[in-house]
Amino acid sequence: MTYGIQITSAEKITVQSDGSTMLAVGFDVLEEGKTVVSYNHGFPLNTSKEEIEAYLGEFKANYAANKERAEKNAEFDAANSVADETIEALTSGDIII
Repeated sequence: MTYGIQITSAEKITVQSDGSTMLAVGFDVLEEGKTVVSYNHGFPLNTSKEEIEAYLGEFKANYAANKERAEKNAEFDAANSVADETIEALTSGDIII
């Protein structure tokens, strides 16, 4: 699976709770070129383009790793379920060979 990040917005905003100003960056996570989820993240005003790109690169790597882990867990859970059914069938006392 190919993952990507596409920045959709970047603007200065004022945080209502404390009146501070920050840089708000909106971005989409792409799987095979299609948007699957959108996020917004706030950065201090003095954050450079390179720092934001580094953060988004790490975010993408973590997202991909979490998706891969979830897929492996789902495969394991499915196999575990089949094993439980097999054990139940073998130990139910109904099988005579």
